[in-house]
Amino acid sequence: MDNFLFAIKSFEMRTNRILIAVSLVFWIGAFYGGWQMAAKFTAVPQIRKIVPNQGETINPLAPDMHIYFDAPVRAGALQVHSFPEIDFTVQASGMTHIILSPKTTIPTGEHYMVYLANIEGPFTRGYGGEQLLEIMTPETAVTEIVPGDNAQNIPDTQSFIIRATTEVDPQEWSVKIEPPVAMIITKDGPKTLRMTPNEPFRQSTSYTMTVFHTPTMVDRLTRVSVKQLDQNKKMTIRFSTARAAFVSALLPEGNVVRPDADIRITFEEPMDKTAVMNHLSITPSVAVYPVWSDGDKTLSLSHDTLVKDTDYTVKLSRGLTTAKGGRLEKDVEFHFHTAGPLRVTNFSATASAQLTFDQDIAASVVNHLSVRPEVAGKTVAKDNTLTFIPDTSFLPETAYTVTLTRGAESVFGLPTAVDQTFTFTTPPNQILLSVPFYKQQSWFTCNISAARMLLAFRGTEVSEADLIHAIGLGGKRGTGNPYKGYIDDYGTYWDAIARGVSTYRATRLITSGKLSDIIAEVKKGNPVMTWGQNGWSDPHDISWTSTDGTFIKAVNGMHSAVVRGYWGPDANPTKIFLNDPWRGQYEIATSEFMRRWGYYGMAMVVE
Repeated sequence: MDNFLFAIKSFEMRTNRILIAVSLVFWIGAFYGGWQMAAKFTAVPQIRKIVPNQGETINPLAPDMHIYFDAPVRAGALQVHSFPEIDFTVQASGMTHIILSPKTTIPTGEHYMVYLANIEGPFTRGYGGEQLLEIMTPETAVTEIVPGDNAQNIPDTQSFIIRATTEVDPQEWSVKIEPPVAMIITKDGPKTLRMTPNEPFRQSTSYTMTVFHTPTMVDRLTRVSVKQLDQNKKMTIRFSTARAAFVSALLPEGNVVRPDADIRITFEEPMDKTAVMNHLSITPSVAVYPVWSDGDKTLSLSHDTLVKDTDYTVKLSRGLTTAKGGRLEKDVEFHFHTAGPLRVTNFSATASAQLTFDQDIAASVVNHLSVRPEVAGKTVAKDNTLTFIPDTSFLPETAYTVTLTRGAESVFGLPTAVDQTFTFTTPPNQILLSVPFYKQQSWFTCNISAARMLLAFRGTEVSEADLIHAIGLGGKRGTGNPYKGYIDDYGTYWDAIARGVSTYRATRLITSGKLSDIIAEVKKGNPVMTWGQNGWSDPHDISWTSTDGTFIKAVNGMHSAVVRGYWGPDANPTKIFLNDPWRGQYEIATSEFMRRWGYYGMAMVVE
């Protein structure tokens, strides 16, 4: 009995120890799990997954980005920056899932930087995190036009199919055909357009077709176009319409034909000359003088001078026969238009003002051109262009009027019937230096990359590794000294950069923080490297004292860029042109540049 009671007591003791152990494990686990949960809610959430993945292409028409975090995130605190600039809406889909939705469709063929700042959890302590996302939109290219280049014998109602590499919107596409024919453009599939002539093509006529794409940013909610980008020429093809029976070519063609140009018909085989002349008519009527050549296959018709600015029809009526008795079963017509009043087809003005006409111009046209405000210069007439070349540059930010008075004569057409005026406004004063661009090769080498650009501008090529070696290392962020060397998790300052760069070229520091100093250098042809803040990161103070006792003034997002030009008056430019090692080449409002540069106010010039 004693043994039995002892066994029961021993069992109870073992059971209690097991229960105590299990309880201890439970409470330790609960404490540890709660600590982990608390840590997650107070830490900065980290991105776990992005859809589409980094570097993948995104659908420009449905460009939402899904971002998944490893802990709850505050969508309302998130700041979204992008380059090129796009407006986003930020939507929470659960505690750890954020959807970034561009408010517009985004253009194709672009590399976008999307920078998330102030990433915070519900109880994040300190400052939020930051993350760079990079996305690409596919390039829109025309892979094929059917029928293709140099197609022959095209029917007069032939449709053309355009196949592109991305989804197409007919409103973004246009086509120019010479001689002119209006085309109707419709969607024929997700990536396919159909172009149909609004009126039949002419027989036996050579055409040139050029296809253009004008990317458009469309509000995704209202479907209203908000911005049109530059028009891009995608492809040019040439084609010829079906030849009339027995006819292989006919000249002249087009809408600006010289009144003295011979009419020439080339047949596929020797012709019955009498039958041809009996079945040939020209409207309006004109006396012709036939000459046959090439074994009676080519008929050249010299003629009295044609009437200017007139549409002519050359008709071969059915019944016409070849020398062997072949018979034309259907009437054939050809059309051309003689030169009319001299017409300006293009006006452009940059360093000079140039008018392009639809036909060659007489030398006397120079007497019909005037420029107001009056500018000293010379006017040159050559072929079909008239160019005004000022003795000195046009004044900046000035509206000019170019007038071509009536009576300006062409070589073989009619003079202009009315005065024509063209206006242009010169841009503000602009200086833009050709500074090579280098993208920084890692997160914290913007200062190194900017210095490389200045050296390359002076003809000295160095790598990031070589320049870092010349500068030396300055320790770690929080303890190191960026005045003395490169800090691989922060960057480096002007003293260290100047010392390293001076092993290759002489340098000068700008310490006053005045914009006028930078403008003066750029005007002299010297690009300027600046230290400031990147404009996207939260610019909070992260200053420290280095181990050698030096106080390091530091701002989160410290960044360098190269000023390569400006736009506007020297004393008050409105835009600054930057080579930004992170974001690329772009222009920035002067006020925004000063805001960023104001954190340090330091700059450097390489001689």
